[in-house]
Amino acid sequence: MPHRHTAVVALAIALLAGACSGSFATEFTFDEPVSAVVVNVGDSDIIITGSTSISGAEVSIEASARADDVELDVGVEGGTLGITHDCLGGSACTVDYNITVAEGASVSITSDAGDISIADITASVAVNVRAGNVFVTSVTGEFTAAVEVGNITGTRLDSDSVSATASVGNIDITVDEQIPFLTATTDVGNITVQLPSGPYALEATSPSSEPDIRIDTDPTSDLTVSLTTGDGDIIVYRK
Repeated sequence: MPHRHTAVVALAIALLAGACSGSFATEFTFDEPVSAVVVNVGDSDIIITGSTSISGAEVSIEASARADDVELDVGVEGGTLGITHDCLGGSACTVDYNITVAEGASVSITSDAGDISIADITASVAVNVRAGNVFVTSVTGEFTAAVEVGNITGTRLDSDSVSATASVGNIDITVDEQIPFLTATTDVGNITVQLPSGPYALEATSPSSEPDIRIDTDPTSDLTVSLTTGDGDIIVYRK
C-alpha cells in the first residue's frame, strides 16, 4: 500500500519539535523503494544526497516559521517521493530540506528561491529555480538546470547530456568522461568548462570577448558542445 504522511501528521510532529518558538524541525523516514523525487517549493534551501545503503528515503526539515503557519505535504506514492509546502495566512516562511534517497532515484526540483545541492545520483537530475545557486556533483544521469538569477556549478559529471541555462549568473561545468552533448547559455555571466580529451564539435559565442579555447576541436565530431553568453567570458580547457 502507498505510504503517505499527510500535512496533518507533519504538523503534529512539528508541534512536538517546538514550533511555538517561531521555528520547527521534523523528520520523515520511508522504507518503501523510491525511484523518483519531485520537489515543488517556494523559499527553500535543498540538499539531496544519493545513497547505496537505503532503497527508500529520509527527509529532514527545518522551517523558520511556526508550525501552524506552514502546511507540509511529504509522502511516497507509486515509488515517487513528493515534497511541497504552503505558507498559510499570507505569512512568509522558509522551509529547508535535507533529503537522502536511493542513488538510482531521479530528481526533479522546482523552487522560487534558495540554493540547491545534489550529490551522488545515478539517474536524471532536473532543476528549475528562479533565484538561487545550483551545485551538483557526481551525477551520471542526464543533468538539466535552469536559473533566472544565480550560478550553476557541476563537478564530477559523467552524463550523456548536460544542459545549463541562466539569465544572470555564471556557469561552471566539469565533466569526467567524454560527453556526447553539452550546452551552456547565460545572458549575463561567465562560462567555464573542463572536458576530457576530445576532439569536440565546439561552438562558443561571446560578443564581449574572444572565447579562450584550450581543447582540440573538430566540427565533424560526434561530441557536441555549445556555449553562449550575451555578456561574459568563455573558457574551455582540458581536464
